[in-house]
Amino acid sequence: MTGTDVQPTEPYRDTREHVSEEFDRLEFLLEAYIESTVDARLETPGAPTPYLSEKQARPILERAREQLTWNRALIDEFDERTATVEARLECSRESGHTSRLARLRAACGLSRLETDLLVLALAPDRYDNYGDLYAALRETVPPAQPTVGLLSRVLTPVAREGELESAFAASAPLRRYGLIEPFPEAHAGGWRSQPVAVDAHVSAYLAGHDGLDPALADVASLEEATATADSLALAPETADRLVSLRDDVAGPRVYSFYGPAGAGAARAPAAVCPAETPLLRGDLPALIADGRFERFCREAALHEAAVVLENADESPLAAGRRGRHRRRRDDDTAPAEAVPAFDREAFFETLDRFPNDVFVIGETRWVPDAERSNHGFVSLEFPRPDYELRRECWDRHAEVLPDGVTPADLAAVFDLTQLEIERTAAAVRALAESRPDGTALTRTDVYESCKTQSASRLGELAEHIDPNYTWEDIVLPETTARQLRDVATHIVERGTVYAEWGFGRRFGRGQGVVALFSGPSGTGKTMAAEILATDSGLDLYKIDLSSVVSKYIGETEENLERIFEEAERSNAILLFDEADAVFGERSSVSDSTDRYANVEVNYLLQRIERYDGVVILTTNYESNIDDAFQRRIHLSVDFSLPEETHRETLWRLVFPEEAPVSDLDYEFLATFELSGGDVKNAAQAAAFMAAGADEASAAGDDGDGTRAITMAHVVTAIKREYEKKGRLIDASRFEPYQELLE
Repeated sequence: MTGTDVQPTEPYRDTREHVSEEFDRLEFLLEAYIESTVDARLETPGAPTPYLSEKQARPILERAREQLTWNRALIDEFDERTATVEARLECSRESGHTSRLARLRAACGLSRLETDLLVLALAPDRYDNYGDLYAALRETVPPAQPTVGLLSRVLTPVAREGELESAFAASAPLRRYGLIEPFPEAHAGGWRSQPVAVDAHVSAYLAGHDGLDPALADVASLEEATATADSLALAPETADRLVSLRDDVAGPRVYSFYGPAGAGAARAPAAVCPAETPLLRGDLPALIADGRFERFCREAALHEAAVVLENADESPLAAGRRGRHRRRRDDDTAPAEAVPAFDREAFFETLDRFPNDVFVIGETRWVPDAERSNHGFVSLEFPRPDYELRRECWDRHAEVLPDGVTPADLAAVFDLTQLEIERTAAAVRALAESRPDGTALTRTDVYESCKTQSASRLGELAEHIDPNYTWEDIVLPETTARQLRDVATHIVERGTVYAEWGFGRRFGRGQGVVALFSGPSGTGKTMAAEILATDSGLDLYKIDLSSVVSKYIGETEENLERIFEEAERSNAILLFDEADAVFGERSSVSDSTDRYANVEVNYLLQRIERYDGVVILTTNYESNIDDAFQRRIHLSVDFSLPEETHRETLWRLVFPEEAPVSDLDYEFLATFELSGGDVKNAAQAAAFMAAGADEASAAGDDGDGTRAITMAHVVTAIKREYEKKGRLIDASRFEPYQELLE
């Protein structure tokens, strides 16, 4: 036992001095215990060694416990030593030099007795002779850890009734925060004979080592706050709010920072906390699921770090707020999705005890269940960046863009967040560096990188169409072509009109593009949508209405909402084929079915009005579209059946250059009233007839002994196309090629 010459009110110089004095006062108690125990054992006649069996030692140790309990002088001196330690700790706190052990004690809410148990269990890690001492007291091979029973016997004189048993309970701080290594409730030698060891990371921390707890490495990361509001490229009002929060030192708070992924919510804590403040980031769903949240908070407190809890929307903390649980139906056979067991009270107790700022990050606003005494509450939304901010972000990376691609182009076409723009720029830069031959980047390279950042789960809800057509592939009347060009201009020039020219202030809601393509089947509506996707560089998703429309009340709206939510993340064109199935006329209300059908249409009216992306509706009958939708459609394109001159062009374009075509009479073929889709089907059917014909067949021989597509194949395919549609056609109509039919 070592003495000290310092005054009780003098702060500790460092953690080493504090821990050393804790050992001194506990060593005093331990020596008294050893003296009584050894003296009692030596008085036992016939003992072969100074150490006794458990059976022999039990009554002697009980007698020693009674002696120590009533030794008031010993207890009074121990209490004086404890008071000295506590006074110096208070002095250290006031001087701003809290030792690591004191920090650990405060972070985990340890009582004085629990702190003493931890220090005694830590002794073998600090001093070699303690391992030998505990081995001798336990009559086992050295070195050894103390047992629950040994620690209890040493501290019995200074513990209240039941306090020692409670200290080792699973819900008590020592085990709840993982300060001592886990041990089973049942042990071979009884629960009291279970060895007690301090967690390796806690022991290393108390010895002065820094670094993240290895047990949290897969779900957490430690960093320093080095960002500023300006470095995050935020909207001016959001940046100003962050600056005001940083300047407001009102004490620890819980912050709800929410918004689309990559919009700045996750990085904003680094701009609120003082420079170089440690930030401990953690994946909240994983921390809760694995029962490591208390350990995570312990780690944050040890590093005096602010806590950043990410992905809050996916955690049990958000259960009941998101409304994403699957609706049960009468014919459901699978059980409903269950919310994982989650002790909300324990969670908030831990959060309330945490002494620093807590940032809860998600896509939706989160509010604590109740007011907490130790923290205020602040919420701040981080919206998707508007065109101006997106262009500003791209301006920072303009040097990586190839010729012909400007920040304004990318900002107008791709609704990316700040982080997504940074990742895209990094990907483009890496792609350029990976081309040692100096091949220049192209517009396609940049656009593909943008679309990679836009990837979402929309592919699970809609069919992704890989566009194969360009403007050269479509044949349209001049008026229709001009209308389609207008749609393309609206898509790529939204930024200019709404942001640079100020129309966004006049038209605050729904700055997207809604276009209606109407006309008979096969007139090129879907092809036109593919051309727009190719021209703008956006992905194209076709909505399968059979999977959207549901007989269950409210489910159609839920399905559509999921589509629109994912589409906003995907920077994609939504194609609603045969849109009158969901955008049709509202009916007069005669029963509840009509009422709910109208509710679906009303929902769509509101949702499509506030959607900022591109929506294309196709219908065979424009008159079937509800008038209210018509008012919200920005552009309409009428796809009529092609005239004869356009049909001739279609026939000349429909056969690929590689196809063996032999002396086709395009002027004659154009006389048949077919749509572009019909021409495509007939040409394809003729090609298969030619491919399947006998090479020696005169009908399929182009003169050099190879198969070819001839008029015989094409007129037969046209005849079958008419029959497929139920349209009768006189054979004489095929003069002068009537003899070639079939």
